[in-house]
Amino acid sequence: MPMPIGEMSTAHLDTQAIELYKNLRYFVAENPKTLRSFLAKAIDRARLQETEIWQLPEPEAHMEWHDLWEDLGEVKAVGVVSDAGNPCIADPGHLFVRQAIDRSAEIIPLAGPSSILLALMASGFSGQDFHFWGYLPRDNHGLRGALRRMEQELQRHGTTQVFMETPYRNQKLLESLCQILSGSTMLSVASALQTSEQQIRTMKIVSWKKLPSDILAKHPSIYCLGK
Repeated sequence: MPMPIGEMSTAHLDTQAIELYKNLRYFVAENPKTLRSFLAKAIDRARLQETEIWQLPEPEAHMEWHDLWEDLGEVKAVGVVSDAGNPCIADPGHLFVRQAIDRSAEIIPLAGPSSILLALMASGFSGQDFHFWGYLPRDNHGLRGALRRMEQELQRHGTTQVFMETPYRNQKLLESLCQILSGSTMLSVASALQTSEQQIRTMKIVSWKKLPSDILAKHPSIYCLGK
């Protein structure tokens, strides 16, 4: 089930998702605290008294997975929720879905905001062929190698390159991008999506170099390299 990626409201969720949040009693969440906060603010605080939320186990926590399915027992319907956006898309949740499939459960995916897709849509770059890298290496050598591979894939095949970073490292990453990438490479950065502070900029690296390195502040951001 989708969660907002900006403010904790139902503004960007469709009617089906909102109704399920109102009516479902059981959830498995990446972070139960985040889900409880959302339910209290956006749905109905009273609903929390009759809502059960389980923590999504870590991939290798086999006993926790076993205990989770034991607890679910005869539960007929359960919502899978990530911290923000769509579960299983650059977020945990796919293992739960896979295990539910193995138990012959019906899977009903609900569409919602995805920062990756929103950033790609707003970049002006090709969405026909793109590569999502997730988080890049933090050491200088690994980061330089990853960015060089991205530029090569972009130049040879026209494949849009998409990646992300934790907000407090935005300034450091932007400085590295300006140092390592070719001045003619196009970079699009989408920050604070679906909030009042949303900003989306698309320009060549040579133009990014003219901006203050702290232009992105500490907002969640998605980065795209493209043509």
